[in-house]
Amino acid sequence: MNQLKHKRWVYYLPLLHLCACLVAVGGYLVHSLESLAGVIIENLLLLDFPISVVTFALAFKHGSLAMIWMFVAGTAWWYLLGCGIERLIKKYRPLGV
Repeated sequence: MNQLKHKRWVYYLPLLHLCACLVAVGGYLVHSLESLAGVIIENLLLLDFPISVVTFALAFKHGSLAMIWMFVAGTAWWYLLGCGIERLIKKYRPLGV
């Protein structure tokens, strides 16, 4: 039962990613913030590297699907990264700590 319980910090990276995606979409809806949305999307595409390959492939013909893919798969990617880091910390932490 203890192995299934995650620390709270595991959820911060996916939440940050989801908020950045929401701000980027909001930037496209408010025309005066389009440049900010572009910068956020560019940075997200760089940070979400394995996920962004599919996003690039979809973006030219299916822009909405690419954005949905980046929302869902990118957020899941950051959750899995957090879980992997947590697992490594648990594996290499001394027993007494």
